[in-house]
Parts: sequence; structure tokens; C-alpha cells
Amino acid sequence: MSQQSEFAVPEIRMIHHRAKLFVDGQALPPMAFCVRGDEHKTVHLAERRAQELSQANFRLFVIFMQSGWHFEDDAAGIGWDYTEHQANCILDTCPEACFLLRLDCRPSKKWFDENPNELVMFEDGSRDRFRAHRHGTFTDHRQVCYASEKYARDAAPHIRNAIDFVESCLFGKRVIGYHVEGGCCGEWNYLRDTRDGICGDFSPAFKTFYSTWLNEKYGNESALRQAWRMPEASLSEPRIPTSSEQVFSEGEIAHNGRRDPEGDWGNFLDPEKSQFLIDYYEARTAGTARTIERMAEVIKDRTNHRALTGAFWGTMLGVSAQTYAICGPLFLANSPHIDYLTTPSQYYDRQPGGGSTFRVPVDSIVYRGKLWINESDSRTHLADDHNKTQFCRCHSMTDTANVLNRDFAQVLCDDVHGWWFEMAEGGHSFYDDPAIVDLFSRQQKIARDSYTSAGKATEIAVVYDQKSMFSHPFESTRDLLAWNRSQTIPRIGAPCDHIFHNDLLLPNLPDYKMYIFLNCHSLTSAERTAVNRKVKRRGAIVVWAYANGLIQPDASPAMSTEHMHDLTGFRVAAINSARPVTFRLTDTVHELTRNLSPLPLYGRLPRPLQAGFSFLPGECMVMDETLAWPMFYVADKEARVLGRFVANDKPAFAVKPFDSWTSVYIGAKILPATILRAIARKAGVHIYLDDSDRIWPFRTSDIVYASQQFVAVTADVGDKKTVRFPTKVKSVRNALTGRELACDRDSVTLRMDPGETKLLQLIPY
Repeated sequence: MSQQSEFAVPEIRMIHHRAKLFVDGQALPPMAFCVRGDEHKTVHLAERRAQELSQANFRLFVIFMQSGWHFEDDAAGIGWDYTEHQANCILDTCPEACFLLRLDCRPSKKWFDENPNELVMFEDGSRDRFRAHRHGTFTDHRQVCYASEKYARDAAPHIRNAIDFVESCLFGKRVIGYHVEGGCCGEWNYLRDTRDGICGDFSPAFKTFYSTWLNEKYGNESALRQAWRMPEASLSEPRIPTSSEQVFSEGEIAHNGRRDPEGDWGNFLDPEKSQFLIDYYEARTAGTARTIERMAEVIKDRTNHRALTGAFWGTMLGVSAQTYAICGPLFLANSPHIDYLTTPSQYYDRQPGGGSTFRVPVDSIVYRGKLWINESDSRTHLADDHNKTQFCRCHSMTDTANVLNRDFAQVLCDDVHGWWFEMAEGGHSFYDDPAIVDLFSRQQKIARDSYTSAGKATEIAVVYDQKSMFSHPFESTRDLLAWNRSQTIPRIGAPCDHIFHNDLLLPNLPDYKMYIFLNCHSLTSAERTAVNRKVKRRGAIVVWAYANGLIQPDASPAMSTEHMHDLTGFRVAAINSARPVTFRLTDTVHELTRNLSPLPLYGRLPRPLQAGFSFLPGECMVMDETLAWPMFYVADKEARVLGRFVANDKPAFAVKPFDSWTSVYIGAKILPATILRAIARKAGVHIYLDDSDRIWPFRTSDIVYASQQFVAVTADVGDKKTVRFPTKVKSVRNALTGRELACDRDSVTLRMDPGETKLLQLIPY
């Protein structure tokens, strides 16, 4: 290992409106590689893996490191010596390597024992009722209150000591950042915090934070009492909702039947009745975010603002906002102390041909000048039986290549960052195959050669709302966000940006031809004005799913279908009971539906999904009919009805033109890809792949990712597929093999096998 005289200097630059990572003035493209910590400290394994990864052209490595806090319990635990050894092995074979250290900020058992007030406390006063126990996250089934100021303060000296150790080492000169970790798998979540119906968090630590948070939000007690409709509400002693009032805290997936709890109107919380509960749910998430930010600030100060800082944070797809308390990317996206955010990719539907995707509106992070780094922890054909069947169903190297190419293509085409997370069992790596190393090498070359060239060219925006997560339950939100993000939107045949409505005021946000609003249920009058000014113009088509606009917190009444009318342009009526929202097409003459079949049922998952994240062998998720409570339907004589609910024949799908825009309402939660594609075509969006003519009830469309340089297709079924480009190109190549497929063409026809992923590179004139 060569001596380094200066620290590597990382920098995030905005190029083509996308955040890019540079080190010492040189671009550092995706992917990075996260080297799995070896619990056996096998020296020869670290040396061998370092050689392989260096040969695969990786330059950024993510390595686990303990803060040292829990060494108070067990000085023989995995320590800094092995972290140093791993880094040195890599530098011996790749002197230009850089490192991002995953810094575990787990307290010691001694700290747990001495600080009971800083632990999550349940309504009955207990602190040891947590059901899960993984990766040392909990001690005796107790868990830190992540809003605890003392926890963040006591972590600081351990973080500083760890940084001092790193910077005293030779490899420390090549460390470009620190990834602060807490909670299960380092992802800062509370996991399930209920047993026998008893909820948290009644701890003194949370109450202290909650008091501060409410003071910042409301300013004075009079405003708090007015918002909560509670004359006795106190800023200094904030009321924690009882377990019976925490109606949305049962956050785990129902494996047999749905578990949509009752709110104030169906599944929704009304701010005029339950603002105290909405605030509580939001504050739990905000408290963790503030702790992460404080730890990041310690790192910035100790490294003289040289090091990058980030964390797992912001998962909105597939977890409960109320129970897990991590569904708040905007709490950190604007922080001056945070440079990047990351989460693992979606766990549902990871198999070849599946739609595993990002779990955060990533373009919102990027447009704010931050990096988005996706953790790709895909299992391969080398996985153990449980991992193979539960997560990925890769049974051969061909399956593995298709899954890894899909994950890579999504990062490349969406112009974000990522790292491969080395899954392993007992020292056996799921990536330990020369063919996988060779595949990584080819991917790395593609990323390196294209990184600073032109990026995304997107004409569709998918719009989310963070605040609405706290007034709507897990399963209903999952239907709107997770299923559409992974199952339908990637199958439109055109790329999309995924943003928050808050981003509509960003000066660098482009205009789009089509907007898809998923869960913007709760919008203030000012937020509605911003939406109107940005999207209702220039001939754009706006698609509204289910209940967008239902709640206007600064109006009276706060919850009303009139608010939906003001936002969407449709007069809407409601049925106050849980109803299935599958619908059928009843008008196939209109230009949005004339090429679609009236036979399939729309608004439901196109196929069953195998499980999500579970550790119980053989446990698979059973998907019931998607329900809506209330059911909303179009009651507007000026609208053209295109589809009706199967359950009661009420109008479910309608279109209404206005002078400068067109409004489309779909009362289902799952938006069919074929219908979205037809709407996109009408909006003038370029469709790269159109397979509408072969879609049938139990078939899905193919997945398409695209940028200005690349188009990737993941095939649902084997067939010939014609991919069309926005303009004629000089050459079309198979990016992974370099083979030319066509020249002087605006399209190419591919023969693809089921589950296959192909990545095309477009060479312009």
C-alpha cells in the first residue's frame, strides 16, 4: 500500500441537473461495492475478495465499522483492526480506491442499563416488549428512543474517537465519507413496537423532543390547542396518544386478509378530529431524522467538512409510516449536514422479470443537490434455499445476470448512485462466482464511460406527498405507492421522474407533459396554488389516483370531496364503506381507451407477489382484492366516463378537458400500466416500448428504463419486442457485449427470453 500524503477530497457537482460524485476532481461513477463484514475475521477471504473486486473495476468501497460504543460490553467484538485490514487489502490491489465507512452507532448494554429514560417506553411502563431482535439492534428486547437528545449527545465522543482512529491510519486518507447507522440493519427503523395492543412511545426522552417539536411547529399553546381541539393541550407536557387511539400503529403486512384500520372517515384521519395523532406520528419520524442530522454534524465538524455524510433514511414504499417511523426523506433532504440518502431496493417482486425498484422519490433528492445511493442487496443463484426462494428466485447464473443487470440498468438510466451489498452466509458470499465478477467489471466500464454525459430525458412526473403518510394507514398507502412504483409505473414504456409536490417550486425542475399524483391527499391552500401553477398549463395531462386533494388542513371543513373537486376539477361522491375498487372499461371509443381490451379487470395487481421482507421460512404474502374506504366515484355531468367499478357500476375512470390542461381521475389505487401508457401517448410522451396489443388479465407489460444514452428492457414474457427511440441514432449497441444491433435507425427489434434484461446503448450522430 502506497503512502498517501493528502486526504481524498469528495465533491458533489450538478451536471445536467443531476448530482454527480467527484473525488479529487475525478468523476466516481456507480456502482460502489459494500464488503460484507466477516464475523470470522478470515484474513485470506478479505485478501481474495479485494483482488476480485479490484479486477472488477470498483473504486468506491463501503466497509463496516463500529463506533466502538458497544466495546464497553465486549472488547473482543469485531473491531477497528479488521476494518483497517479490509481497507489495506483493497488498497494493496487498488491504490486509487476510496472508502465510505458504515459507522454503527449502537450503544452498549451498560448504557441501556444506566439510561432507562432514553429507551422506548410503552403505555404500561414497560420497555422490553419488542418482538424482533436482529443484528444487535435491541438489548434484551429494549430499544433506544431515536429522538433522545442524550443518545445523540452520548454517541458523539464515540463517533469522534472512531474518526480519529481512521485518520491516524494510512487508509484514512482514502476515506471520503461516513454512513451513520442505527436501528435494525442500520436503517433507523423501530420495526414493530406493539405487543398485546400496547404501544409506545411514552418515554421521557420522546416527550422532551415532542415538546420542542410542537413549540417549533405551533409557536404557542393557543395555536396548539386550536389545532388539536383540546383546551387542555400543553406544549411542556404534550399528550401522547393512548394505544387505543394509535389506530395506525399496527404496521406489519397482513398475510391472510387485509388490515386497514378505521380512521375518522374510512381509513383517513381528519385534522379537525385527530391532528394530535397526526402530529404524534410525524414527530416520531422527525425525531429520528434530527438525531441522524446531529450525528452527521459531529462528523462534519471532526473532518473539517471534508467527509460526505449520509444514512439509510426515507423509505416510503412498503413500510408503515407510523410504526417504522422512517418515511420522511424531506426531513433530511434539505439538511446542510447530509450529502446523500440511501435505502435498500424494494423487496417485493425481485425475481427475473420483476419490478423491484427504489423506495424513495429519488429525483426529489437529486434535484436538491444530494446523491441518492441505492443499496442493491439482490440474492443470487449462490444463495441459501431460504434467501433464494423468498427474495429473488435466481436458480442459475442466467437468472442472476438478468436480476443484476436490471438493478444496474435502473441506477444507470435513472442517473443515480448505488452499491452492491455483499450478501453472505457463514463466510460464503452470494457473489462468489467468476461470472458475476466479470459482469460487474463490464457494468463498471459502462458506468465510467457514460457518467458525465447527458443524463435523463423525462416527460412524466410521478408526484408524492410525505405529509399525507401520517394520516393514512400502511396497507392503503402501500397500494398507492409501493405497488404502483414497482408494478405499474416501470411498465408504462417511458421513464418517469419521482418527486414530491414540494418540488414543483424548485427552479431547476423541468416542465412535464404528464403528471401522476399518487398520494397527495393532504394539501394546504398554498400547496394547491403551487400545484395549479406548475401542472395545469401547457397542455399537460394530470392523472389523479383515488383521494388526491381530500384534506385541506387550513380549511373548514378540513376533509371534503369539495377539496378534491377544487384540485382535480372533478365532482366526486363517496360511499362510506370498504369496497373493492377493481374496474372495467365501458368506453373503448375514446382516444384514451380505443386500443384497450374491455375484457380485463383493471385497478388490481397484475399478478400475485411473492412475499416481501420476512425471515420465516415458507411465509409468502397473500394478496387480497384492493379495497378503498371510502370509495370515491365521479359524479360530474361534464366528465366523460371511461370505466366503472365492478362492485357497483359507479364511474371509476373519467376524463375532463380544460383550456390549458386535461384532467384524468382513476378511483382505484393501483393504476394500470396500459391505461397510463395510453394517457402518456395522448400527452405526447415518447413511448419506447408498446406491448398493449398482447396484454391480458394475468400478463404484465415489460419494464423499461431509459435515459438519453441508454434504454433497458426487462421482459415479462419471451417475445419479439420493438424498441423505438425519440430520434434516429447512428448506432444501437448491446451495452454489455459491445455488439452493434442496428445503425442509422430510430428503432430496433429484440428477441428476448422471459425475465431477460437487455441494456441498449444509443450512439447519436
